[in-house]
Amino acid sequence: MEADLYTKQLNEFKNITTLLEFTVASEQMNKIQPQISFNFSKIVLKFNKPWGSKTISDLNKLDKFLFLQSPSYLNLIDIERMQNSTITCTYLVPLSQTEQIRNAVTKHCDFLYKIGVYEVHVDDFPLMVKTENTLFNFEVSLQKAHQNNDEPVLFFLLELDTQLPSMAPDTAVPLVKIDKDSIQEFEIDDGPYIVREEIVFEAIKRRDVRKVQVLLDKGCDIDYMGDEELTFLMLAVLYGNTEIVKLLLENNPNVELQDRNGNNALMMASSLGHNNIVHLLLQKNPVLDSQNNEGMTALMLAACNGEENIVRQLLKEGARTDLTNLDGKTAWTFAMDHDYPHIADLL
Repeated sequence: MEADLYTKQLNEFKNITTLLEFTVASEQMNKIQPQISFNFSKIVLKFNKPWGSKTISDLNKLDKFLFLQSPSYLNLIDIERMQNSTITCTYLVPLSQTEQIRNAVTKHCDFLYKIGVYEVHVDDFPLMVKTENTLFNFEVSLQKAHQNNDEPVLFFLLELDTQLPSMAPDTAVPLVKIDKDSIQEFEIDDGPYIVREEIVFEAIKRRDVRKVQVLLDKGCDIDYMGDEELTFLMLAVLYGNTEIVKLLLENNPNVELQDRNGNNALMMASSLGHNNIVHLLLQKNPVLDSQNNEGMTALMLAACNGEENIVRQLLKEGARTDLTNLDGKTAWTFAMDHDYPHIADLL
């Protein structure tokens, strides 16, 4: 009965109270010291100080992420705050699941340390023992995971809603260096900064659809422009990645935005001959006759590059054929100049 009461109290606090606040509140609760039977093992995890700002629900995410099929067998029975404000969590697990958890911890020691766990004990046997990392914080760990393309750490920290600053250099998290001699981390006072949206650009370049999806779900600005004055959509078009373009369009970007040369996504796709992407963009009802800095339209760009299918798509949607660029040339002129008479006949 006492165990059931304590578990009920844990569940009541799992979303609304941080682990640190919970340890204070739990001092007033009907805390138990269960008798460990021969049918159960005791698992103890020690977390660096910043975990005190997380919730029991966040602990559950770690259970699911690390132990996969086993989390339903983990029973959190105690959370304690140590003198140095680190957090210790104690679980009970059936003996039938103990070996699987031993293997998971042994396999993922490096992952655990990167996300803020520095000790794991099973039945008082140390499976993982490292020094507490007093410099650990979630934001820097996320940044380093991105730099190293460490996807397990990256995705887990994003699952915890770890945030990198968005377009605010004065609040950005500085990168860190590792001093290999002292095995300590220190901040670079004037080092480069990275915002959350920059990770999306790299994910697009790597054609990593899953990472793009996760980052968009975390609230990235869909119309963010980087140093190259490209949006996510423009970059995905340039890389010809139809799947990522489709994903981005589902998040309702502004398809009319232009790069430094005045080109928008439709112009880029038309020029490069990305038929499927043009089809997707046209479903967003873009302005067909926008002109870039040289007065070129999507139709002109398609015509001068011999993209007959795209020319047909644009004409079907009502693209104008009478517009001229800064040199006074029409789409028909470009088709003839580049020896595409069959396209000129369409115009």
